[in-house]
Amino acid sequence: MVGEGTSSLVELRDPTAHAEVMALRDAGSKPGRHLLEDGAMYASSEPCPMCLMACYWARIPYLIFGASSHDVATYGFEDLQLYREAAQPAEHRPGPLRHNLAPGGPVETTTDPPPLWWADGIGQADPSHLRLRRS
Repeated sequence: MVGEGTSSLVELRDPTAHAEVMALRDAGSKPGRHLLEDGAMYASSEPCPMCLMACYWARIPYLIFGASSHDVATYGFEDLQLYREAAQPAEHRPGPLRHNLAPGGPVETTTDPPPLWWADGIGQADPSHLRLRRS
């Protein structure tokens, strides 16, 4: 076993601290790499969309799980609904869709593509402009 993790959302006050993400963080820190192409993820239930995408990013070739999203929905987990929402085109998903990334500018709800200046600055962003704002 290269890494392991448990759900730590409440203790860490971190909405991304799902067991799968914690296991990937642990596994990536040991070999000192972020791609785990020679690994397998074992989980008690089907990963939520965020965790599944993290497995894709880490290039995990095998994902073995017990309960399905349908199974855990009976216990109040929202994974199945999140999968349904993620399958919709962005403009049809519930919740805000925000694109205006101008430093110091207002955040607007829009379906317009990001402005060209944003793409020109990729890799040169000033970290002071990268903030999480509460709405």
